[in-house]
Amino acid sequence: ELDITLRFSMGVAASPQDARTASALVNKASIALDLSRRQQQGIVYYERKMEEAYLKRLTMLADLKAAIQANDGQLKMYYQPKVCARTLNVSRFEALIRWIHPHHGFVPPDQFIPLAEQAGLINALTEWVVGAVIRQISDWQQQDFNAQVAVNLSAQDLSREQLLEHVNLVHKAVDTTEDIHVI
Repeated sequence: ELDITLRFSMGVAASPQDARTASALVNKASIALDLSRRQQQGIVYYERKMEEAYLKRLTMLADLKAAIQANDGQLKMYYQPKVCARTLNVSRFEALIRWIHPHHGFVPPDQFIPLAEQAGLINALTEWVVGAVIRQISDWQQQDFNAQVAVNLSAQDLSREQLLEHVNLVHKAVDTTEDIHVI
């Protein structure tokens, strides 16, 4: 016996109230379809207020892609220390990515990380993070400071076979003296 679960998403736009031409009508239905898919609602009827959010999402996505590619300082890594309660020593950190958009300012990670996951940009974002973290570890090592850094990964990252290969390539390019251990 084979159980199959089906899900469907549908975006609906009506003529003439939503659009008058076929291409405009398809465009409006696509906007409703995008929302239906993201929110897993089944059927979503187009409303004018959806368009602004949709266009903002597309713009943010394009801006994030450009920020990753340009590596122009919009994306920044912060390192939250993990302090040993007994000794008060700091030797472990959690890497936290932050995006300072040139026009919108601080964009919370809970906004841009799900966007990257949904749009297929999470691998590129993770590769950027891994590179930044390995370079930071190398800088610390040159200052005789050795630390472990935890990096948060998406479920999509964990299913990608090339992730470990990428870590090793960046590690060799940076030429850190310590081994990188993926746990």
